[in-house]
Amino acid sequence: MTDTDLVVRRRHRAPLRLSHVLEGANDIELRAYQDRVEANSDLITTDFYLNKKGAVTAVQGDATLGDIGDVTYLLDSFFAGTPLPKGMMGYTDGMARDILEDLKRDYFDEVDQLQDMLALVYEFGFRLQLLLRGINPDAEAFSITFAERRTETLSQTTDRALKLQALGLPKSMVWEEIGYNAADVEARRQSDAKHYDPYPEPNAPPAVKVTPGNGRKGDSATSVSHEH
Repeated sequence: MTDTDLVVRRRHRAPLRLSHVLEGANDIELRAYQDRVEANSDLITTDFYLNKKGAVTAVQGDATLGDIGDVTYLLDSFFAGTPLPKGMMGYTDGMARDILEDLKRDYFDEVDQLQDMLALVYEFGFRLQLLLRGINPDAEAFSITFAERRTETLSQTTDRALKLQALGLPKSMVWEEIGYNAADVEARRQSDAKHYDPYPEPNAPPAVKVTPGNGRKGDSATSVSHEH
């Protein structure tokens, strides 16, 4: 109710109004006068001509129209029910940059979780569709590939892959984590090694080091070195 009252006040009490009083005018005369006045309502300046005793009185609007505390409150109330931070929609007044960065990261985490949930539901629906068609999904070879997440920059995606590799995860899982098909990557790697690699001799795997807290915004810093 309070929010509704704020909106009603902002919309209906803010503009300037004119009170037209025509003493002794009947309904037909009053309607004709109103039509003439409203026909010129789009003009910047409108003159009123009366042949009866009357007056045009200005009714002032809301004197506190410049105070937008109610608008700020309504925006806060709106964004409180959404996972999207208000600052990401351009309302950054009074918000520090580091706070906005944290809110942005939390929002992207929520989007990623939502994407993962939708991916699981889609895969479950696909398997159910196979069962309804009389096909056992466990007896057939199929794969479902989802597009790479877009809530990360390329540097963040690469950093995450290097950290997973440093933890000892198999390379195939690392490729799948960042959105690539591991079998396709391996086939392309072998093909490039035969046709484009000027040094076909096998080299030692790169050494990946992760230093927690050394990166931007407190992230871990990663470094890759090649030993020959």
